[in-house]
Amino acid sequence: MICSQNRIGWTHFTRGRLSVQWIKYQERYFAIQEKNNPKSLAYEWGVQVIKGLLEIADNIWTFRCQQLHEEAGVFHDPEEKRKALDCLRALYRRQNEVSQQDRFLFARPYEDWQQSASSTIMSWCKQVKQSLRKRKIIDAKALLAAHRPIYEYFTLEDPPDAGTNAGFGLGTGAASNQIES
Repeated sequence: MICSQNRIGWTHFTRGRLSVQWIKYQERYFAIQEKNNPKSLAYEWGVQVIKGLLEIADNIWTFRCQQLHEEAGVFHDPEEKRKALDCLRALYRRQNEVSQQDRFLFARPYEDWQQSASSTIMSWCKQVKQSLRKRKIIDAKALLAAHRPIYEYFTLEDPPDAGTNAGFGLGTGAASNQIES
């Protein structure tokens, strides 16, 4: 199978040109698995693989064209550019919220970004948003670690008194004193 694909070429593989050996091996696999109509399943598998490879190749080509032509100002959607610049502006306002280790994301001046392709700006925005989410998780974990669990403030061992805490499981012990302070 590998030798037959080598003769065709792996670049051709990435463009959906598979050796027929792939289908034959897949047909054998389906026969071993005792599937009904392994030949038909193997062809169906081959079609799906080729569709997937062609979709990937198309996405790569589209991305390449956007990068090449949008940078030159030829391929430009004004609405997309406006959204990208809005995101850029909003995130530059929040740059102090990013963790120290991710501050490198703001090394490029804001003004320089404005001339970039909207897809490039949106990729940067995605990175900054991930950094902000990561920082929120770290901050939340630190906050949780700094505070005692709520059950430590309540005790079931202290008998309820006749005061305002009666019936709430709050006694007169050390735990209830912490609540009042």
